[in-house]
Amino acid sequence: MNPLVRFFHGINFYFRGFGLLIRYPGLFTLALFPIILTVLVFIGLAWGSSYLIGSWLQQSQLLAVDGQLVIRALIFLLALFVMYLIYLPLTRIFLAPFSEKISHKTSALTGATSLAKNELGFFRSIWEGVKLVALQLVLLGIVFLFTIFLPPVGVPLGIVVTICFCGIDFLDVPLSMRGLSMRHKFSLLWHSRALVLGFALAGYLLLHIPILNLLVLPIGIIGATLLVNGVVSESS
Repeated sequence: MNPLVRFFHGINFYFRGFGLLIRYPGLFTLALFPIILTVLVFIGLAWGSSYLIGSWLQQSQLLAVDGQLVIRALIFLLALFVMYLIYLPLTRIFLAPFSEKISHKTSALTGATSLAKNELGFFRSIWEGVKLVALQLVLLGIVFLFTIFLPPVGVPLGIVVTICFCGIDFLDVPLSMRGLSMRHKFSLLWHSRALVLGFALAGYLLLHIPILNLLVLPIGIIGATLLVNGVVSESS
């Protein structure tokens, strides 16, 4: 199969996740809790940021009451925007155990239970997420330096890195459930890079559609599980 065909197969794998999510109520139920939890946490953090800044302004009396309300509203919106930018890394860490359950359920429903027997514990799931996010932060720091000192290189490089990690965030879940090391994971992903890039691009584009982007996590995990199961079966 040539790389272009594999690229479009990668896109197809992502949207097959949406089909399974709708078709099986059990999967949708598993996905519903992390979606609700994510929304509540984001709103809570945004409100908390707005409240703390507002309290400080009220005590310092730097602005009139109307000005304080405007600043609070702006802080709330800014906090939501920042959390939107780091949505996937945050959910990869804090919702890791739920992601694992979704992946395992997907394998069970599609008859690939033998490929996903190595379930991680609660803290191990979070630790795998932390390691991946740490790597992302290092690479994003490098991209940030390029963007400051060499924008023509840094900007497109940043987009490519973001798209790639959008897919890797999801694919890391079923790969981690097989107990693979970080080196082995990236070796497998590189071997299937056309598939991974198509998959990642689909997730990246959906992430920018309001409301629908709340489904990015469960659809991505389901699609990633289907892709990884297919790659493992292909190579075995």
